[in-house]
This record gives sequence, structure tokens and C-alpha cells, in this order.
Amino acid sequence: MLQVEPASAIRVSKLHPPRLTSQHVTRPRLTERLRQHPDRPLILVCAPAGSGKTTILREWLSNSRTPTGWISLDERDNDPFVFVRYVIAAVQAAVPNAKFETRDLLRASARPPIDALVISLSNDLDLLPTDVALVLDDYHLIASPEIDELIVQLLRHPPRRFQLVIATRTEPAWSLATLRTRGQVLELRYRDLQFTREEAESFLRNALGADFAEVPVEDLYRDSEGWAAGLQLIAAASNLSGGLQQVLSDANHDADISDSLFGEIFEDLPDQVQICLLRLSILEPFSASLCEAVCDREPNVEEPESWGKALLSELAERNLFVSALGPRGEFFRFHHLFRRFLFERLRERSEPEEIATLQLRASAWYATQGLIEE
Repeated sequence: MLQVEPASAIRVSKLHPPRLTSQHVTRPRLTERLRQHPDRPLILVCAPAGSGKTTILREWLSNSRTPTGWISLDERDNDPFVFVRYVIAAVQAAVPNAKFETRDLLRASARPPIDALVISLSNDLDLLPTDVALVLDDYHLIASPEIDELIVQLLRHPPRRFQLVIATRTEPAWSLATLRTRGQVLELRYRDLQFTREEAESFLRNALGADFAEVPVEDLYRDSEGWAAGLQLIAAASNLSGGLQQVLSDANHDADISDSLFGEIFEDLPDQVQICLLRLSILEPFSASLCEAVCDREPNVEEPESWGKALLSELAERNLFVSALGPRGEFFRFHHLFRRFLFERLRERSEPEEIATLQLRASAWYATQGLIEE
């Protein structure tokens, strides 16, 4: 009989992967990549919100013969002992006869050292009777250094029959360099998850039904840049407003969709990052130096001399819809829907004179670089 933690310790619904919807489009080019690497201790799926991370993992699992546990993480899981309880519960849900002596440590009257907890958990996972994968969905909500260290230690000497699968919006706080060098990690990034034109067409056909005949597929694919959430919200807006043509002809639909997509993400950012993002929205491509010129922010004493580089690195690590341009990666651009959202927010919060000041700063920077046309 399956042992479970007390009801107060485990929310069982977090151990169930979400269902695939009727609009789901199979993506064998991605699931095949996942299927081919059962020997890699870590699969990392790292991409912005709405990229389809959870969906592609759910599709992969629906066709996998490997027993798989699932945890939908949230902010309340930042206690390492709560986290380990969920790990044990998820693995035992996949493999009911798995034995976990680590439970004794969790039940102890005094909390053991984290190192002792990690060693015990690693030993239990190493004795699993069959291959097991464990999906940690929404890992970006984990902010506990102790949990990060727990993951690092597990991956330093990976249990033999255990594969960890992490879906996250942001780069993990720990380095992947060693795992990459050893060939022990498979990574899926935003560029991998972007819909192909054929996948976008299939999705729109499923989502819009009879309205599909009216769909300007090329335009919508170009506008969404293959981003799953952009296509999903266009379809949702069509269903709510009485048809696709109503959505496409509504002058305000882009703003409504952008607010739905980006508002929550934007509001969760530090104030200083918000300010810089709004100011950068006047630009198409931008570099670290141009960022500094336009944002006109005094660096803190602790910051490196080029705080623009640090900011762009932070945007990339947060997967804030920013892409590097060219082989050298000196210039970047926003996903155009995100840039449009930011610029609308800038116009709402700023006087025209303030926006003109930002444009003059950019103009002065272009002039110093000899970029007269820009």
C-alpha cells in the first residue's frame, strides 16, 4: 500500500500533471529529442512564460514508458523539508514499491542538517527498483539556496536510475557548465519551443474550427514569432468576441492581449528593471552602451562599470522576451508583442516631453557612433 505524508503536509493535486486540451498539437520533433536521452541525469526546459514548457513535457510523458512523478511547484515549496516531502511523494506515486528511509529524517523531532538530508535522499533514489523521471514544473518559483544546493548535490553524483526534469522561466541559480561538459544535460530553450509555421497552422485549425477559413496564417505566425501563448490568446479572444474577424479588426485587441500576457510578469519585476524596460521600448535593437545612454541610471558602487551589460544579462536570465542579434550578440531586441506592451505602458505613465527626452538620448548615442540614419 502506498505510504503518503499526512494530508496537512502534501497537496495531492500538485502531483498530477495537467491534462492536454483538445487544442493540443502534437510536436514529435520535440518529444523525440526528449525520448532519445533517458541516460541524461537532467533535462532542462528553460523558456519565457507561455512558451509551452509544461505542455511539451505533458505530451512526452503521455507516450513514455518510464514511470514519472510530477510536482507543480509554488512559492510555499521553498522550505527544503517540504520540498523533499513532495519529491518522495511524487516518486512513490510513480513507483509505489520504492523505499525511502529519508522519511525517518523528516519525522525527526529536530531537523537534521541539510547535507544529511541530501545524502539520505540520494541513497534512496539510487536504490530505486526501476528507472524513474521526476518533473519539477515552475522551478523559477523556488528561491531557496538550500533547495538549489540540494539539486546541485543530487546532480553532482546522480542516482543511477533517476532522471530530473526541470521546467523554468528563468536560468537556474546553479551552473550547468560541468553537466554540459560531461554530456549529462539535455536543454530545450525558447528557440526550440517556438512553433514552426506548420505547427502554428495546425494549432489555429484546431482552436478556431470554422473560423479557420478566415485565418491569415502567415500574418499571425509572423506576429506571434512562433510563440505559443500569442496564438492561444488570439484564439481565445476570437471565441470571446464572436469571431476572428472581430478580433482582427478591433483596434484595441493587441493591447488587451498584451495586458493578459505580460501584465503579471511585468509587475513582478523590481522597480528599477521595470523603469529600464519601459525606456528601452523606444528602441528596436539595443546594446549595453545604448541601454546606459537611454536609461540614464547612475550605477551603484557595487555594480560593474558597465551596468548595461549586467542589466542585459539579467533580462536574458529572466527570459524576458529578449533575443540576441548577430553572431557577436552585442545587440538585442524584444519580442515585438512585448515591446508593444512596454511602449503602451510607457505612454500611459509618461508625459510626451519625457518620451522625447529618451529619444534625444538615443539620437545623441547614434550620432556618437556615426549611425546617422538611425
